[in-house]
Amino acid sequence: IGAGLMARTVWHFAQVDLGFKVNRLVTGTPSFPHPWRVPEKYMPVTERILTELGELPGAASVGLRANNPLPRRDGRASITLEGRAEPLPAGLVPAGALSVSPEYFATVGVPVINGRAFTDRDRKESIPVAIVNQWAARRWWPDREAIGQTVRVDTGGGTLAITVVGVVANSKAARPNLLLDE
Repeated sequence: IGAGLMARTVWHFAQVDLGFKVNRLVTGTPSFPHPWRVPEKYMPVTERILTELGELPGAASVGLRANNPLPRRDGRASITLEGRAEPLPAGLVPAGALSVSPEYFATVGVPVINGRAFTDRDRKESIPVAIVNQWAARRWWPDREAIGQTVRVDTGGGTLAITVVGVVANSKAARPNLLLDE
């Protein structure tokens, strides 16, 4: 009976829609030494890794995702939507953001539902842009379109205004996180 229940549980887990394609997907986690953990050092290496992985035989696409905790004030991140005086309630604020390369969504098979994906023009030096998932778009802007809206993130040293340029499908890998570019 125990083996049958275990097999049934494994079968049910295999049927869960993760919101991204897992077949033919290879993932890895580079580990940089502590002194390298500044963008000036790890970004050139990361870009070289992406280029070299893309040149491997059989590699159709490569993408990068990095988890970034959102700054905390009084134990929680503070996000305020444009036109609102109060920050979002704690239950609507993600614990972190994801920095992703322009190819990330296409690589993992997460469709862009509305707006656009990131491009090579979306860099640290350009206007800050974000892509949110459907979960955030529905809850943060229930009465309007998410594209073009501004999200203000309290960074602890000031406020960063970020414009939403895209909405992606929910996935178990990201929900309910706000997806940010580098």
